[in-house]
Amino acid sequence: MKIAFLTGPCPPGECGVGDYVVLLAEALNEIDVRTEIVTVHDWTIVEAIRVHRKLKEFDVVQIHYPSLGIGTKLGPQLNALLRRSVIVLHEGSQVHILRQLALYPFSVFPKHVVFFSEFERRFGIRWAPWISSITSVIPPPSNIRECEYHGPRDLNEIVAFGLIRPGRGHEQVVQLAELIKLSNAPFRIRVIGTPQSSEFVSYFDGLRANSANLPIVWDSGLSEQQVAERLTRAAIAYLPYPDGAAELRSTLKAALLHKLAIVTTQGRHTPHNLADVVCFAQTPAEALIAIRRIQENPQLQEALSRKAAAYVKDWTWDASARSYARLYEHCLQPGRATTATQIHNA
Repeated sequence: MKIAFLTGPCPPGECGVGDYVVLLAEALNEIDVRTEIVTVHDWTIVEAIRVHRKLKEFDVVQIHYPSLGIGTKLGPQLNALLRRSVIVLHEGSQVHILRQLALYPFSVFPKHVVFFSEFERRFGIRWAPWISSITSVIPPPSNIRECEYHGPRDLNEIVAFGLIRPGRGHEQVVQLAELIKLSNAPFRIRVIGTPQSSEFVSYFDGLRANSANLPIVWDSGLSEQQVAERLTRAAIAYLPYPDGAAELRSTLKAALLHKLAIVTTQGRHTPHNLADVVCFAQTPAEALIAIRRIQENPQLQEALSRKAAAYVKDWTWDASARSYARLYEHCLQPGRATTATQIHNA
């Protein structure tokens, strides 16, 4: 079985989709499923047709959409129309309406459509009900591998991390730092992240300049191992997602995997069973109250840490790879239905 992953150019550490594709390919290779990442640098119609011809040598084509490297080009949609493919939708309900409209060509006759959460699957079925019988939910594991560390955690350090660009909650992180300074609280915030692309460098520089006198440290350009080490040594994470915590958030998965006590926001697609695992705070002021409570109650911090580890224990790259391998086997058997239950719980 030979699988092609079709995507755009995604430099490591600059696009979560690109990181996901690389890690999934590695996990599949480890269970003897041959994969090749086919990166298209110019998604013109002509290039899409050329790529379509190349893909004939593969048993299954898997298209990952959207991604930084694809942008607004429609080449992936053309490939999905030229050949029935497995479509992995990394985002759907949270993207701009024009990007949502661009999802329709993927629903014409896909082999299968994979979503990262049940909320996203329900969203997909609402806009394309005819795909309901060929959908699965395969939650993404953390893009940051777990770092083994058994030393003490710093209850005064709060980590916030992820790719840096407007609309990712970094403004709320700076506001929390301002509140910490005003209240003379003992906390320090460590922001771990890199601008998602060169166009956001000035935004990143502005954040650092405006927070120069605040209890906040900016760590940029770290390796995966360095990020993991910093997550393991901290005790608390602040993840103020503007639209709420969700299972598709790789930063949330990384924080859970590293057993952090998490303070985050709640949104309409936040799973109900997360309420017992994290502390919800909709504003920086509420977040500071929650952080104080965790810092003053080591038993609460330890309980949240244990629950975080339990929440993600089954979301490993090996488990994801085996779910996809079962999906490919079903797709290659004519007339075999491939439902979410068959694939994810097989």
